Amino acid sequence: MEIGKHLSLGHKAVETYREHLKDKLALAHTPALLRAATLWVESGCLETEGPAEPRHKR
Repeated sequence: MEIGKHLSLGHKAVETYREHLKDKLALAHTPALLRAATLWVESGCLETEGPAEPRHKR
């Protein structure tokens, strides 16, 4: 995992963070997460497959 090396994270940590992102963004699978990330980088506009739960401020 290239991102893991860049951030000095193990494979399991990267997988865990990926799963958390999919849950927070209400995305069903990894290709949808990659698409959302690409859209965000290209346009600053994030589209998800459905409405996500409101985020709580800490």
